[in-house]
Amino acid sequence: ARGEIKWKHAMHLLRLLLEPTKLDDLKLESFESYVATRLNEGAHPGTIHKELCVVRGALKSARKRGQYHGSIEIVPAVDPEYEPRRTYLTFDQFKALMPHLARPAPAKASDATIVKQQRLCAKRAFYCVLIAYASPRRGELEAMEWDGVNLATGMITIPRGKGKKSRENPISAELRPWLQAYGDQATWRGRGVDAWSNVGRDLPDACRRAGVPRVTPNDLR
Repeated sequence: ARGEIKWKHAMHLLRLLLEPTKLDDLKLESFESYVATRLNEGAHPGTIHKELCVVRGALKSARKRGQYHGSIEIVPAVDPEYEPRRTYLTFDQFKALMPHLARPAPAKASDATIVKQQRLCAKRAFYCVLIAYASPRRGELEAMEWDGVNLATGMITIPRGKGKKSRENPISAELRPWLQAYGDQATWRGRGVDAWSNVGRDLPDACRRAGVPRVTPNDLR
């Protein structure tokens, strides 16, 4: 399927459905049997929904290349039973989290190490503040550039993400001083923040140190 499709969603399709079968041999019954098997294996309907999305994308791609001649409609719809996460932080909890976003320097650390950890904590604090008050997804945040920030109009541009269309959000009163702290807007260039590759591990660790509920970057939105 497409490059962005995760391998884990195709793995069970290859195991149960596609590997021994020619695409043109697929029928509605093939997918009904697949869904029943995955449910019996304990798969969540939301997971099966994603797997069938992979099938639709693969069949559409194969049909364009002349490798599949059937209908996409043979792939049934499965209710994902999606329940959005409801985890959030209060303002006081969010404020308490900020000093813990980087591990504390060791007791006998040098001044240089202490300053390095303080700078890392400040960078991560800005990362979290942007998510909380500008509402980008993680990928959108790490793709944001300074030329999308306009303090004069009070708007910030969120680059293309899942919705495939850039959008503008107002700069909140809480976010403005953080942006102003970076200096003259005319000198801003490049990406707004550095990528935080281990945020999925580091942010829960920071929540534990701060004594606040465990959150993900998406929860902060």
